[in-house]
Amino acid sequence: MVALIYRIHKWIGVGIGVVLVMWVMTGILIPGDERPTRRHDLAGLARAMVPPAVAIRVAQASQPSPGAITSVTLGALGDRPVYEVRWEEDGRIVDAVSGGMLDIDEARARALAEAEYPGGRIRSVEQIHRRDRGYQFGLFPVWRIRFDDQAGTWVHVATREARVVLNTRWDRAKTTMRGLHTFATLRILRIPGDGIYPLLLTASLIALAGIFTGYYLSLPKSCRPGGR
Repeated sequence: MVALIYRIHKWIGVGIGVVLVMWVMTGILIPGDERPTRRHDLAGLARAMVPPAVAIRVAQASQPSPGAITSVTLGALGDRPVYEVRWEEDGRIVDAVSGGMLDIDEARARALAEAEYPGGRIRSVEQIHRRDRGYQFGLFPVWRIRFDDQAGTWVHVATREARVVLNTRWDRAKTTMRGLHTFATLRILRIPGDGIYPLLLTASLIALAGIFTGYYLSLPKSCRPGGR
């Protein structure tokens, strides 16, 4: 019996030790955001001529049954004022000057990426439908534009929201480390949000088993159940 408890404790300890070392090391290695966030000139927002109610009607016309609108935001996409109309699982971009839907096709995505990274040379353009290391949150599909430079620069241009994200190879490495540290990497297993809690609960129970078996083994033989 004691030998079995010892083996259980040992292998639980090995597993917990690996996770703990990973958690501590990624916490130490995660640096702060050294590169300042690029701020767009928002002076062009004064050119917005379309009222929000019109933007909502235009967005809803493209999606007959989108559900309840959750937000309407006036922002900028490049130097163009736009409305970002959102509902639960989708969104649309409406031009705040013309009042028409703004289609983010490949040509426009290229232009926005080149404006985000002036002087960069585009190597490839593809549309993605799930998150990657450079684009963790947001609506899909998204254009991923890779640049031919030593930093491994990518620019993601959203098609359903006014969002342009630039990141380098080092930025993506930091994202990976943060994901390991916060256990956000569990998303790559495609576990539903409701399924992550039972997984963490199971891990906690295993850790408790390691603690209790350790306490048991630390007891003098005379204090163990059935011991002499």
